[in-house]
Amino acid sequence: MKRLSLLTVLILTLVLAAACSSTLYQVSTDKGREYIAVGKPELNEKARTYTFKDKNGNTVILNQKEVTEIKSIPGKY
Repeated sequence: MKRLSLLTVLILTLVLAAACSSTLYQVSTDKGREYIAVGKPELNEKARTYTFKDKNGNTVILNQKEVTEIKSIPGKY
């Protein structure tokens, strides 16, 4: 019975860890800069900006017209 409880806790931990991870996105600009966003960048239509957090936890804000491509890349963070 103890093994079953331990196995259940282990499986739940793995499922929760996978659910909490964020997809990575590569954000490219018209000036050739590339950023790695943790989670999908959010578009503020009123301000015409994309906002996201980079891998270091810094908030990055880019004008929509600067962004040439946003694509999902392999890996989780």
